[in-house]
Amino acid sequence: MYNRQQRSLFLLLLSLIVAAPATLFGAEDRVLYDRESRYNRIIVEEDDFHVRRLYFEPQGAVQTAIDMEEPLRLILPYARTTMCGLALVPQPKRMLIVGLGGGCMPMFLRDRYPDAQIDVAELDLDVARVAKAYFEFREDAKLKVHIGDGRKFIETTENRYDIIFLDAYGTDEIPYSLTTREFLRAVRSKLSESGIVVANVWGSYDNKLYPSMVKTYRDVFAELHIVCAPRSENRIFLALPKKAGLSKEQLAEKAGELQKARPFKFDLAEIVQGGYEPLKDNPDAKVLLDGPEPKTEKGEGNRKRDGSSSVHPLARNALTGGVVQGTGLHLIEQQPHASVIQRRPIFADLKRLNVLHALPRRPVARR
Repeated sequence: MYNRQQRSLFLLLLSLIVAAPATLFGAEDRVLYDRESRYNRIIVEEDDFHVRRLYFEPQGAVQTAIDMEEPLRLILPYARTTMCGLALVPQPKRMLIVGLGGGCMPMFLRDRYPDAQIDVAELDLDVARVAKAYFEFREDAKLKVHIGDGRKFIETTENRYDIIFLDAYGTDEIPYSLTTREFLRAVRSKLSESGIVVANVWGSYDNKLYPSMVKTYRDVFAELHIVCAPRSENRIFLALPKKAGLSKEQLAEKAGELQKARPFKFDLAEIVQGGYEPLKDNPDAKVLLDGPEPKTEKGEGNRKRDGSSSVHPLARNALTGGVVQGTGLHLIEQQPHASVIQRRPIFADLKRLNVLHALPRRPVARR
């Protein structure tokens, strides 16, 4: 039997549990923007912790998350993991990012590498406008955005880059034209003498072409390393055009050296040590070529109609489609490469926990 004090405590705890959905998940996030663009439905929301998020569909996941009180801090695990590529190019002079989203990554790089020239390729003009209006993205003499098809931009630019970030993928599947041998050869041809490619790719759980993508990267590049983003299905490819013979330990050591030279608020060496995935041969994998997309099972048993995973609880993120955008916008032939996302954060105070959790997103009423 409980005494009166124990009973009172029990009732208090019970009341807190009953009230938890309202207190933990908070009231409906404030919708700051909700409009259709040519390629996306662009939705911007902000929660009580001043974390602002970008979505491209009501039942989607988080494309960009930014702490408005600390906008230069990378929140999403995949974005942090992407920075491991800088360990192999510690002093980049020119960088290209395909896919703008809310602009968190280019702004982070602009802050950490003030002397570097950064180009960003983004498909959707309205995404660029929203990034500037709601996510504190700013262009300047060193940071330029170009609007148009990402593949066409890479194929036609005369620039050579020390690091190319490929962050241009769709909500349900990767645009096939950005996975092929022909495309990756074009990317490789735009690298500087010591340049590398860093690509954000969905893992095999949601991406049936994943084994073939690995095989295609290994066909085009002399060396490939894969690092899994913490608590995520995202795989970050580090593709080198020349053989370096790096081991997991050597890559982690280089990440640690970069951490000392340019201290980040996350441990790059720990990300490499915890997420490094050895390469495995898959007899069913094929080199992806331009032309019709190979027939694959979409994994309907693993995905809900709203695009969220019915089994896997991990946050999922993809690349955003695009080409570069800028103040003096350089328009290129536009093609409908979709943009990306990840899953919505829930009740945690992001500044305290420093991570994102994931839950399926509730529908947002259209304005």
